This record gives sequence, C-alpha cells and structure tokens, in this order.
Amino acid sequence: MEKYDVIVVGAGPAGSTCASVTAIGGLSTLVLERDSYPGENKVCGGGLRAGLLDAFFVDKCVIEHEVRHITFFGSDGDYAKIDLLTSLGATVDRKKFDNWLAERAVKEGAELRTKTQVESIIMEGGKARGVVAKDLSTGKVYKAFGDVIVGADGIGSLVSGQAGFNHTLNEKNTALCFERDFVLPSSDINLLVGDSFEMYFDASRVPEGFGWVFPKKNVLTVGVGSLMSKMNLNIKDHFNLFLQDERVKKKIAGAKPLEPKSHTIYFGKPFDRIVKNNIILTGSAAGLVGPFLGEGIYYAMRSGELAGKQIVEANFSDTTLRPYEEKIKNEFYPFLNYALTLRKLLFKNENYNKFIKVLNMSGTVRKSFISHILKTSTPNLFERLILRIWLI
Repeated sequence: MEKYDVIVVGAGPAGSTCASVTAIGGLSTLVLERDSYPGENKVCGGGLRAGLLDAFFVDKCVIEHEVRHITFFGSDGDYAKIDLLTSLGATVDRKKFDNWLAERAVKEGAELRTKTQVESIIMEGGKARGVVAKDLSTGKVYKAFGDVIVGADGIGSLVSGQAGFNHTLNEKNTALCFERDFVLPSSDINLLVGDSFEMYFDASRVPEGFGWVFPKKNVLTVGVGSLMSKMNLNIKDHFNLFLQDERVKKKIAGAKPLEPKSHTIYFGKPFDRIVKNNIILTGSAAGLVGPFLGEGIYYAMRSGELAGKQIVEANFSDTTLRPYEEKIKNEFYPFLNYALTLRKLLFKNENYNKFIKVLNMSGTVRKSFISHILKTSTPNLFERLILRIWLI
C-alpha cells in the first residue's frame, strides 16, 4: 500500500509551492499532475505581481521580461501609467515557470508523478483517505493513501467537488478568456510596450472584462477575458474586436501569430469554505483569483505556502487545519471583496474613463490604488479612492 503524509493534486504554482513547504517540513509528499510536465497546457498571460519574485525566491532563469509599470487604457483614448513603486514585476512562460516550481519541490524531497489523472477521492466518514489515480502512460489504475489531501487542481476542482464543498460555478462567476502570442523581435517589444503590463478596458469590445498585452522575450501575449453572463458574442469574436483597437493593432502589425488558446477563470466572490476535515484547497481550486484584474499566480503561491505551513504544524484534522482558512480570509478576502466592488463599478466605459482621469489627477490616488493592488494598503484607503471617482 502506498502511503504518504500529504497528497497534492495538481502541480501548478499552488500545488508545487505547497509541496516544497511540506517536503522541507519533513512530510512525505506526493504530487500528482495530469500533463506530461507541469504547465504543459496552461493558458495564462504569465504576469507576476511586483514583490512576488523576492517573496518566493524566483530564479531569474524563468523570467521572460521585467515589468515596472501597469498601464490602464480607456475606451476614449486616455490612459494612466502607474509605477509599481519599489518592487519589480515580471512575465513568465507558464510552461517553464510551472516546471521550474515543480522541480524545486522535487529537490526539496517531494515525489512528482506526471501523466497521472486523479479519478476520484477515497472518502470514508467525511474524511479523505487517499485518491484513485490512473497512469495515463500505461493505463494502470491504483490507489495512494494520504493523511492530508491538497486540492490544487484549478477551477472546477475534482477534489473540491468530491469532498462536497458545494462551490457553484456558473456564467455569473466565471470568465472565459482567449489568448494568442505574437512573435516579434525583442527590440520591437521594448519599443512598443517597454516594461509595462498593459490592461485595456472597453465594454463595447469586451463586456465586464478587459484585454491585455504582456511583453515577453520574443512574443507579445495578447488576450481578453469576459464574464460569461455578459458576453454578447463568442469569446473569439470579442478577441477579434479587441485586435481592431488601433493601439493594439499597431503593436502586432507584422507579427507572426501563434496558435490561439482559451480557458476559464473564476471571477466571483471568495468561497466560504476551503478546509473540510483533512482536505485543504489552494489557488484557483479555492476561488483565489482577483476579480478585477484576474490575477491568480500570486494567490496560488501564497495560499500554497500558507497551506503547506499549516499542514506541517497540524496533526491533519479539521480543527488543526482550520487556521489556514482563517489566515486566507484575513489576508485576502478584504481585498478580493473590494476588487469585486471596483469591478462592478468600473466595468462600464463612462465609469472606467472617469477612473483613469482620477488616476492621472493625483499621485496620492495612484499610489493608493497600486498599494491596494499590491495589498500594502487598507480597504479604508481604497474606499476613499472609490469615493473620489464619484466626486469628479
């Protein structure tokens, strides 16, 4: 019988970060990943928030492009370029980045099995005893048992569903994204976009959502994301409308387009429960995605870190794992809830254009806004920012 202290389902940023922590803590840790290598089929803009590189000791070898600004574009042609304060952001190729994180977990002592599909959770008396997994290379089905099961398997998590968390996904809390890389010389990328994350807000092209242009070494990653309940076209058509924006069109003129990709992200309220007996959810499986800018990597890695630490400290019961849930709620939920409020207020052209004017009016307002995004300010400062929008 295969028995581990911890079984992590999913080798994305949340799962691999959690596995590194539990392995360092001396716990036998098994990580199960469906793809042939972590990040193989991941669709993501690849933006890393300012401060993440230092907080998680990210090696420069996986950085595609350093980023020092966020530029917000409105539908009326106006824009606001905001400095990321004293921290550095970056873009990564998720294939390289996720694989690097998983390799780091293995170096710390975790066991990684790729091409492994988790088919079910073994439940007894409300607790998870292990998983039923299938080796996709051989077709062999087997059981692995663990004291703690970590759900790091993304949106629509199998772990969450089988454990009975009852997290509902629907068109009102799920966004559909469509993305394409455009190959350009690095010199052109530096000239056209520079060191900035570019975010475009135009409800006539992307309703209740946004478009983005992220610089990497030799490609621009261009994409759109829209709340499914607000889409009046299919997502590819919304993407094509976005490409007609003259500011975007000139940046990809003459570029070689690669294969397009689509995916869904959670875009709603934070989940009430992310711990149940000896089951713990992290990252997107826990609904930890920013509902304003769709940010997920930082939330994934930080929640994976906190989950790993709690597992090391606990004796694998609901009571001793519950502090993880409270830490997540205290650290993230005030910001996630205010970001959801901001989205509902601003994802209309007239309001978003007004918001950009506010950002350009005052350095204090810009600093308050970016501090909120980086979670270094309090929600009270953010409330004052929102109030100021309506006083113009």
